Amino acid sequence: MLERNPNASIDAATLADLEVAFLAAVVREPELLDRTRFLDEDAFTSVASAQIYSEMCEMHADGTSINLISLRRFAGAVFDSGNAVLDTLKRVGAEDADGDSLAVAIHDAAVRRAVANVGRDITGSVDNLKEPAVSLIDTAAARVDALQMKYRVGDAAPTDVAAIIEETLSIEDAPSTATGFKDLDSTLGGGFARSTCTFIASRPSVGKSAVISSAAANALANNIGVLCFSLEMPAKVCLARMACHRLYDPHPIDFADAINNKLVGEDRTQFEQAVRGFADQPLVIETRQGITVEDIKAQSRRVQAQFDTAGTPLGLIVVDYLGLVRPSSRYAGQKVHETTEVSNALCALSRTLAVPVVALHQLNRQSEQRDNKRPQLAELRDSGALEQDADAVLLLYRPSYHLERDRYDDADEERARQDQLERRRFDLEIQVAKNRNGKIGVVDVFYDPAKNAVRNKARYVEDSR
Repeated sequence: MLERNPNASIDAATLADLEVAFLAAVVREPELLDRTRFLDEDAFTSVASAQIYSEMCEMHADGTSINLISLRRFAGAVFDSGNAVLDTLKRVGAEDADGDSLAVAIHDAAVRRAVANVGRDITGSVDNLKEPAVSLIDTAAARVDALQMKYRVGDAAPTDVAAIIEETLSIEDAPSTATGFKDLDSTLGGGFARSTCTFIASRPSVGKSAVISSAAANALANNIGVLCFSLEMPAKVCLARMACHRLYDPHPIDFADAINNKLVGEDRTQFEQAVRGFADQPLVIETRQGITVEDIKAQSRRVQAQFDTAGTPLGLIVVDYLGLVRPSSRYAGQKVHETTEVSNALCALSRTLAVPVVALHQLNRQSEQRDNKRPQLAELRDSGALEQDADAVLLLYRPSYHLERDRYDDADEERARQDQLERRRFDLEIQVAKNRNGKIGVVDVFYDPAKNAVRNKARYVEDSR
C-alpha cells in the first residue's frame, strides 16, 4: 500500500474532499466505475474512502445497487470512520461534479505520491554502505520499473477509440519481426508480433537454440535490433550459432569445430569474417548468471533506448532459457509458482516495450513414454500458466533425434530404422500449438544440426534426399 497522507502538491484536506466528491459521483452514477478502472484503493489518501471505494467496486461487479443504505450497512459493520465519510457523502451535491475529472485528479496525485516515495527510498539507500554500489542501480531501476508497470500501463486517460482505429488500419509500421522462415511467418501472421510473448519448447537437443539463433540472425540482416539473454550458452557460442547459420549458403561450417577452435584454412577464414560481420549490427548479448526478471526489464529498457538513439528499433528480445531466470523469493522452493511469476513478467515486458519477447523452455519427459513422440502443450514443464500467458507456443519435434537413439535386434526393423533416419535426417517440425494472432498447425523446416542451419524446407528438400 502507498503511504497515506504524505506531503504532496495537493494538501491532504483538498485530496480528502476530492475523494469524497468522487464517491458521491459514483453513488449518483455507478457506471462511472466502468470508466475509472485505473483507480485502486492505493489511489485514496483516506483509509475509509479507500475501503468504501473497494466495496463499491465489489457491489457493482455483483450487480448490487450502490446507495447510501447499503454502504451504511457495510461501513458501520467494518469501521467507525466510514460512517463519517458517508455522512459527508450525503451532504455533497454531486449533480455538477465531473466524476471522470475527479478520478483523473485522484490518480494523478497517487502517481506523484508513489514517485516521491520511491525517490525517498532510493535516496535513503545510497547511505547504506553494506550494499554494493552497482546493486543500487539495479534496485533503483526495479523500483522505477514497478511504477511503470503499475501506472503507465493503466494510464488514466480515457481510451481514444479514434486513435486505436487509426493504429489498426495503419500499414506504415511492420507489426512483426519476421523469422525468415516463410511458412512459419505465414502461420504466425507475419512473424513474432510486437507486444507478444512466444514460448519455444522441446526436449533437450532438439533444436530450440538453433531455431531462435537463426531467426535472430535473419532479423539482424534486416537491421532489426536484437537483445539476447543467453543464460545457458557463453556469448561466443551464441555468436558462433548465428555465424554458422549465415555461412551455410554457400560455405557450411561445422558448428562443433567452430566453438572448439578447430577450424582451419578457408573454413577458419570464412568463420572469422562472418563473426566480425556482427560488430556493426544492432546486437547485444547478455550472459550474466543468476539474472532476475527485474534485471531483464532494466537491461531491455536500456538497450531499447540505446537502439532508438542510434535509429535502429529493438525488434526482438530472446531469453534462452526461461528456467534459468532467477525468480523473486516470494515463492521460494515452489517451482510451479516461480515459473508462473517469470512467465507473467516476460509477457508484461513485451507489452510494456511493444517488442516481441521469445523465451525458450523445456518440455517434461511425458512424450518420451509415448509411441508418438510429438510434444503436446500439456508437457510444458513446471507450469500450466505458460500456455495461458503466451501469445504463441511453438513445440519442436525432430524425428532423427529419436531415430538416432533407437536400436532394434531384428535386422529388418533395424534396416527400416536406418532408411527412415536417412530420409528424415534434416527434418524439423515446428508445431504452432497456440497462436492468438494467426493460425495453428505444423510447419516443416530444414535443419542441419551439425552446421546449426535452419532453412525453408522447400529449398533444400530435394538435396537432402
